[in-house]
Amino acid sequence: NGRAHVPISINENMIGHKLGEFATTRTFKGHSGDRTA
Repeated sequence: NGRAHVPISINENMIGHKLGEFATTRTFKGHSGDRTA
């Protein structure tokens, strides 16, 4: 992802997709709060 080298293994169902779909570029930290609309 440009900051750390992440080894990735290509399997058969990854063919035809972009590598960016499997690279964790954004770390999801969760929504703020647990409120309901």
